[in-house]
Amino acid sequence: MGSIYEGAVRILDKEGHELSAASAHHFRPLISVVTPTHNRIELLTRTLRSLAGQEGVSAGEYEVIVVVDGDYDGTADALRQMTFPFRLTVIPQVRSGVAVARNTGWRAARGDLVLFLDDDIVPKPNLLQEHLKAHLVQTRAVVIGRFSPDTSTRRNAWTRYDELTQEKKYKAMGRTEAPSGIRLYTGNVSMPKEALGAAGGFDHTLPRNEDVDLGLRLQDLGYGFVYAPAADGLHCGYHDFDGWRRMPPMYGRLDVAMYRDRDSIGGLETIVACYHDRHLLNRVAIRLAILRPSLARGLQGALAWTGLTSYSWRMERVSYLSLSALWNILYWTGVRDGFRGNRPFVQMLRKTRRHRRRPYRRLSPSSER
Repeated sequence: MGSIYEGAVRILDKEGHELSAASAHHFRPLISVVTPTHNRIELLTRTLRSLAGQEGVSAGEYEVIVVVDGDYDGTADALRQMTFPFRLTVIPQVRSGVAVARNTGWRAARGDLVLFLDDDIVPKPNLLQEHLKAHLVQTRAVVIGRFSPDTSTRRNAWTRYDELTQEKKYKAMGRTEAPSGIRLYTGNVSMPKEALGAAGGFDHTLPRNEDVDLGLRLQDLGYGFVYAPAADGLHCGYHDFDGWRRMPPMYGRLDVAMYRDRDSIGGLETIVACYHDRHLLNRVAIRLAILRPSLARGLQGALAWTGLTSYSWRMERVSYLSLSALWNILYWTGVRDGFRGNRPFVQMLRKTRRHRRRPYRRLSPSSER
């Protein structure tokens, strides 16, 4: 790990008066913003400038901790040249992964609350205020903010698919689904620092799903989950297509490992039962790809081509459906691999046809807001 650098700051109180050097040195913020980053100085700078423009909170009520998880674009040096009204702490470390970076950040936090904010999320002016308001209402809670699409530029097909899928999940929370640990999205989520200590932080041995894993552990510890849609930010990042395609199989394998020993959320039956919620065409495509391996590569290639080409022709609905089928094939192939073969996977599919439980708690129509 490199040396910690605390940027030049002018910390202001609620009335806008600058704190003395002694007071600033000992200040205790209400909330600490932790942002891991890796070679994205332009996006990060946009995020930090937006944090400097937060409304309803003074600069003395929050701090920002940026953990530079390895860089060759000069991120750490560039941050040393910048000044902000809030206290900025920059912690360089050898490339170790986002889970390690987040653990490094929250452990250095001075605030009782920790907000994880990704470097490609540009917070709207009231984001911090909304997180703080939610914690005042429910003190022992994890507050899930949201991130909205950046409509200033046209997104690529797979990023747009992810955005639309995320929007569906947000619409479900509080209406048909109770917020829970499986919706812990580390791009914009806050929680008490003591909760992180009790849970032991993020599991850095996981290549993905470390956020959901933490969410489920917090859930087991009795922490509640609150969805705060007004705590919003613009999502400006993206993956390349090859990187996007590598994620679903990994999620599938990790879900099997994660749910296998979690009786508190119903074990493997709850995650496999979600297969039966898929659209009929997706289920047909999944079965073809898994049970007929000779067809899998061609089917995946056709869906990818259709998804990308139709999006370029502005046929966004066709693109979404094609990429949805592709994503489901890749994910459920990963689940099958987690079962180590078609036979045990198919047996579990049959077993869960009438399984009612899901990884999240469904809300009855009368409880919808």
